[in-house]
Amino acid sequence: PLRPENSCKHGKDCDFCHQQHDRPKHRGQRGRHALQRRQYIESRENLPEELRRNVDKIYDVPHQALEQVKQKLQNEYHPREREARAALVLEEIREIGEQAHGARPDSTRLRGARISPADNTNSSVVELDGRCKWLVGT
Repeated sequence: PLRPENSCKHGKDCDFCHQQHDRPKHRGQRGRHALQRRQYIESRENLPEELRRNVDKIYDVPHQALEQVKQKLQNEYHPREREARAALVLEEIREIGEQAHGARPDSTRLRGARISPADNTNSSVVELDGRCKWLVGT
């Protein structure tokens, strides 16, 4: 938007108010996490070894754990039982998320939709797969 030139302390040097500009992208949480992951991968070699190991665990451990759960559901359960087990896993994920949300010091300020139980349009297995991708940022 155009504003009077004397309304900004930066005057003609202002990149936002008085000149043409592209609005910055407002990424969602998943997009921000994907961007952070790409930035980490690009700068990883410049970080101390101990920091790299710890950050790698942050990305690898949840992904590996969720893959193991999905494999176990796929290999060890009949499709009907698999659906019920996937629903249980989803409920556990919901509870963990709500506990983590409540433990944050700014939890009263944060708003967001509760992860609702699967409706009848998606199977729990399909929802679990999508939730896994969301949780690990892939």
